[in-house]
Amino acid sequence: MSFYDEMTTEEERLNYSLMLEMIGSLSNLFSESPSPYLASRISENLFCRCFFADNLSRNDVTADAKRGKTGIGIKTWTGSQSQKIAEFDALRNTYINDEPEILISKVAGYRNDRIQKTLDTYSIDTMVYHCLLRTEGLISVYECPLVKIDVGNITKIKKTGASIYFEDGINAYSFNLSKSTLFKRFDDLELMNEIPVTIIEDPYEYLAEKMGLLDKIKRLQIRTEPGVSHIETAYLPLYSFNNKAGFFVPPKECLNIRFAGGRRRDPY
Repeated sequence: MSFYDEMTTEEERLNYSLMLEMIGSLSNLFSESPSPYLASRISENLFCRCFFADNLSRNDVTADAKRGKTGIGIKTWTGSQSQKIAEFDALRNTYINDEPEILISKVAGYRNDRIQKTLDTYSIDTMVYHCLLRTEGLISVYECPLVKIDVGNITKIKKTGASIYFEDGINAYSFNLSKSTLFKRFDDLELMNEIPVTIIEDPYEYLAEKMGLLDKIKRLQIRTEPGVSHIETAYLPLYSFNNKAGFFVPPKECLNIRFAGGRRRDPY
């Protein structure tokens, strides 16, 4: 089952794509990478906003969002396909001294219990991963099933350094002992959409212009130009005013200050 294709409307998908493109275009606010920047919290909030889903990301459950009877785990990354899916630091004392086979059996059980708790608590029937992979100038939308570990079919257990690798006939996992973190290799992804992103070279100036602040910010930059300790600034009123003459331009003041008496005046 595809959540993205089958449970959302064309309008929702279009809005989602445009919003991702917009957020990604501002990447230079946070990063110098040619790949769009997208914080996990932003991806969760944006998904829920565009697809009218319940936001569960603040809760200690497997799903980050829920729509109807479907739970969605939302992930975004660049680089490696092996990504964190759970952490069990609070249960560390229950498994840390076990042999790899027993340890992995316990961790897999904890993972399945957490998934089942999510299903029961939020009346969810099925779950999927919604993944946003970011490469140079592109955000790709993928999905894959979010399922329990088949504890009875765990094989290929191998300890290397601080990690234990294993498979269950469906997915490949690794468990990092030092961080008590379970990783899944996302090599079962189905492509849903590709969103080209043009990263704005100077997002600060772009936002300042859109907010009507560009002139003010540029004046501030001029007064704080690197290498200049202080720049003298004079503000000249365009005209003067009194009750007798009203508004008028004095012959030797305001705009005509260069004609003022006394010392010699610079005409500029």
